[in-house]
Amino acid sequence: MQRITLFLCALFLWCGAIAQNTPVPTTTVNVGVVFVNPQIPSMDNQTFSQMLNYDNPFFLAQDVFDQMNTVSNGAVFFNQAQLLFPNQVFTKVNGELQSVDELAALLQDPGCPALDALGAEFDYDLLFSTLNLCDYVNDGTVDEWWV
Repeated sequence: MQRITLFLCALFLWCGAIAQNTPVPTTTVNVGVVFVNPQIPSMDNQTFSQMLNYDNPFFLAQDVFDQMNTVSNGAVFFNQAQLLFPNQVFTKVNGELQSVDELAALLQDPGCPALDALGAEFDYDLLFSTLNLCDYVNDGTVDEWWV
């Protein structure tokens, strides 16, 4: 039984070594990124990331690209094909689309419950139709969108 176990371990190690040395063709995925981080007029044109003291979303997205490319080990290359920066938000509260200022006020209000408790939802259909995201996919510019 030990010989069979040792043989199987050696076989797996040998097959793994062969698999690691076999070149894998790289697939390029053209990614579009939508940064919903508009300037807030009522707050001296700060962006949401500045108001909430978050890191710069552009640099965070670059980190995600770098990490995805690293973990794919060369099998997939995630290419930044399109970057969009809409000047509006796509959040509805109780079915009503919020303006940039309205959403900022909600997020700044310490007495405000979490947005999901208010019935808030992100309207992806509105995002896609407003920014014509399907056109980018249909013409081959973008394979997938990250929001």
